[in-house]
Amino acid sequence: MKAGGKMVRKGRQRLRSTQGPEAAGAAREQRRDADATVESQGREGAAMLLSRLETAGYFALYSLLGDGNFRPYDWEKMAPALSGDTALLWRFFLVGGRLAPAKAIELLGTPALDFLRRHKLCHKVEGEWTLGAVSLVTFRGLKFFIERSHLPAGYFGEDTKALMALTPRIGKGKCLCLYPGSGAGGLPVAAGSKVETTFALGRYRRPLIQANLVLNSARCEPRFLRSARGDGTSRYEVIVAAPPSVFEPPEVRMPSLIAGGPDGRKWVRQVLAVAEQNLAEDGSLVMTFMFFGEADSEAAKRSLATFLDESPLNYRVIICSKHLMQPGIPLFNMMFSSAATIGQTPPEALMQKLIEHMKALKFEATYLLRACFTRPHGGRVCAMVDFSDLYYGAWTF
Repeated sequence: MKAGGKMVRKGRQRLRSTQGPEAAGAAREQRRDADATVESQGREGAAMLLSRLETAGYFALYSLLGDGNFRPYDWEKMAPALSGDTALLWRFFLVGGRLAPAKAIELLGTPALDFLRRHKLCHKVEGEWTLGAVSLVTFRGLKFFIERSHLPAGYFGEDTKALMALTPRIGKGKCLCLYPGSGAGGLPVAAGSKVETTFALGRYRRPLIQANLVLNSARCEPRFLRSARGDGTSRYEVIVAAPPSVFEPPEVRMPSLIAGGPDGRKWVRQVLAVAEQNLAEDGSLVMTFMFFGEADSEAAKRSLATFLDESPLNYRVIICSKHLMQPGIPLFNMMFSSAATIGQTPPEALMQKLIEHMKALKFEATYLLRACFTRPHGGRVCAMVDFSDLYYGAWTF
């Protein structure tokens, strides 16, 4: 087989050498034309999909549940109130409903169905098309696909919504989206613009992100990188990040989507280091993350300031809310259940390890943060606005 493989490669090399520069140039032109055709068909399919759903009233009905709603319970509760094709589309795009091939073409059109298939968003089960755990939602005027399974690669949550609300819109330049999940965090920058958007780090579904960019008329081909370390020569006008920031005690395994090392700050430090190296002079890093500290807000703010002072960047932080780290409190419960789902530690022992770790590091509360970082010019600017004792809003993962 190896010898045969070598002969085939040598044959191809001889063929290319006999084609000459004109033939090679023609072949490259044909490939460009084919790529342009595929891209055009993809945009046509995305446009048809949005048009069909708008006509059916899908997005109008979705808005009744609140902008950016990602609660399957609400979607399933709405479904029995709908009928006909509207009910079929609702179930298909939100709760894993199925469509027979002929019905899918009737409701969506062939280009729209091909768009879903090309981006690996739908598949067949018992001869019928389904999106499975993928759902189509809308938030802040943007329409995009997410995954709704437990800690999925195509993640979208309350922290993502907070990030999207922070993300500035720019007309040109470059954007780096770290720990992108569904890629929604980068959409406010990329939608309808020629901004070059790069996605890196963490788990994510590349075809889903590509579909979301096409769906929102991004006009620049995205890049996907294994590492965001860079060499300092790539400068980004905007960096957006929602790094994993849940603490991970020794001998306790947390899912990679949320695990942030013993103090929960490992990947936050990484994002700050990337920004220090790759942020444009007038650029902005926007980030959402959890910070664990003492229950006393003033003491926690001092700890947070000490942590942020490790970086030379300016920062403006909003401390959105505070949750005590106790059994029964939603964020603690989610951390416990996530670790219990993937680990082998008995529940009683797992609970004990979490509590011992929190006592050792004085992690009495979780603070939910929105932050913007910039390069200092003529002096460092640091500011915090603290709502932690006034508001109990939660993020869910």
